[in-house]
Amino acid sequence: VATVGTETLTSSAALEVTVEAPTTITVTGRVVNAAGLPLEGVSVALGSKPATTDANGAFTFTEVTKPYNLNISVGTQVHLFSGLTRANPTLALLSFAGGAALNGTKTVTGTLFGGAGYPNPANHLSEVVFAAPGAPTVFAGANSKNVAGSGSGQSGAYSLNAQWTGSNNAVGTLHALQWETDPASPTRPTTYKGYGVRNATLTNGGSVGNQNITLAPDQRYSTFV
Repeated sequence: VATVGTETLTSSAALEVTVEAPTTITVTGRVVNAAGLPLEGVSVALGSKPATTDANGAFTFTEVTKPYNLNISVGTQVHLFSGLTRANPTLALLSFAGGAALNGTKTVTGTLFGGAGYPNPANHLSEVVFAAPGAPTVFAGANSKNVAGSGSGQSGAYSLNAQWTGSNNAVGTLHALQWETDPASPTRPTTYKGYGVRNATLTNGGSVGNQNITLAPDQRYSTFV
């Protein structure tokens, strides 16, 4: 609108706005447990859309707008994956539940030496795990830091329950690690004090002892950043 002298001039123009529908994708993903084994029959939810994994742990959702969130239910556990953008995600759960049937289990015991010394000094933790290439391994102990309770003042004795799939025997390696924690945040490592390995061939059933491991400084993993 403009005024010239005593006359008012008016001009108008049409404004066209085009709103495009958001681009959608088809999501075909997989759900696996902490051992990398596919989980069948698991409930997966994308908002109000449900799906169930097949024998390969696979599921599919169509017309998905990125980013998206997935809720996965396994027994009493619910796992949330948020802000996903991939069309083919592999979702690994922090659980060993489900998966292929176990072919072997063995209780392994021994003692740790070296590192910063044992019993663990103040603000130090230690842990032992067993890994067998080609045989997905499940390991557990009295707790996740399975060196005699792992806390300060504990001895170097450890016990873990190794479980695996694939065959009755598992040829692998025992890995031992000791680290110092931040006193203000006990779950945060600050320095790795020692690392050691021991080859082990485990057969199904019973227990095996004297699997002692000596830890030495490893400059590759000396400091946690």
